[in-house]
Amino acid sequence: MIMPIRAINLLFIIFFPFAALAAAAEVDPAAAKAYTISSIKPEMVGNALYMTIVGDSQPIYIVTERYSPFRVLLDIANAVMPAAGSAVTLPKNDFVTYTVSTIKGQQAEVSRFEFKIAESHGYKVVTEGNDIQIAITPSVPPGETAANTVRAPPTLTDIQVEEQPGITTVKLASTAPLAGYKTSTRRRGKNKPAAMIIDIANVSIDKLAPEKIVHSATLAKIHLARRGNGARVIFEATGRVLFKFVVNKLDDGIQVIIKDREAAASTETVATPAPSADTAIDKLIESSASLPRKSRGGAKNSFLASGYSQEHISVDFYKIDIHNVFRLFHEVSNLNIVVDQDVKGTLTLALNDVPWDFALDIICNLMELNQAKRDNTIVIYPKKKEFVWPSVSG
Repeated sequence: MIMPIRAINLLFIIFFPFAALAAAAEVDPAAAKAYTISSIKPEMVGNALYMTIVGDSQPIYIVTERYSPFRVLLDIANAVMPAAGSAVTLPKNDFVTYTVSTIKGQQAEVSRFEFKIAESHGYKVVTEGNDIQIAITPSVPPGETAANTVRAPPTLTDIQVEEQPGITTVKLASTAPLAGYKTSTRRRGKNKPAAMIIDIANVSIDKLAPEKIVHSATLAKIHLARRGNGARVIFEATGRVLFKFVVNKLDDGIQVIIKDREAAASTETVATPAPSADTAIDKLIESSASLPRKSRGGAKNSFLASGYSQEHISVDFYKIDIHNVFRLFHEVSNLNIVVDQDVKGTLTLALNDVPWDFALDIICNLMELNQAKRDNTIVIYPKKKEFVWPSVSG
């Protein structure tokens, strides 16, 4: 549902929010099952904020407004908050802040998310399965009829596949430039082939089929699925080993260049990624000048000699929130990754076939972060702070 700012009668908001909550859901919220929130995921894309509240069942909620200053209240009935729910920090911005509180003494206990939104922005609240998604985006410019509503996200309209000797090129065509994406890889499993994955923020895939059969020498299928307010695109390999690839951001979508394994063995690179305004790549080159270079046939031995022995990965991050990057390292390493709340920022980084501990060291050097390691846990924190492992008494 789209909620134009300052559109709800104030008296109704003050005296009837919980009755409205029950009526909107057509059930008694006091008798409804608990809505357990497993995580709260904020993401900044340009001058817009997208937040996903991840739950385990269909939520019962109501959205209302307050004034002086203007606020948007999201009240969720019988919500069970995660331990650190109210401590989730928004990316740095100048148009929205939020708090979380508990309202008791009503028909149902309610968890209240209160957003203070600047005049420059509007908001939208929708459900996607069991999740609640909040979008706070710039208002429509004056003169347009739908003032203070949220613009529709870009839409993927086509998957174009072109095959040439040794190379398969895939274009994910979109109606507008895409705000951000990240790539990751998946190892071959018992029931899953090796794959390259692109997660795209704030995009619709409603116009596309969920699967495209390719049957090239290296690429078997392309799967699409909704993921939060964006999409996940999975490129499945035909063989046991994942293909080499390069991902380029275009004005009207994303280009993926895939090189056949035999052709990839004869050259070092497929194509040069489009230049980015972000300076992280330049910093990466400077910070890694003394680190081992990849050489045909000898890369793994070179990394081992330098003390990097973990599983090799390929990553391509484009202006991705740093917390999402560390989530990937948790999945790859199977270690606990604890990130200090003062760790902030976005990252653009492209690495091909390197140990994950090598990639983690580079990221920490770029972002001026320290690592503390013990047993199966890595703690990431700013270099300006100190960290002390808790002592065990007894």
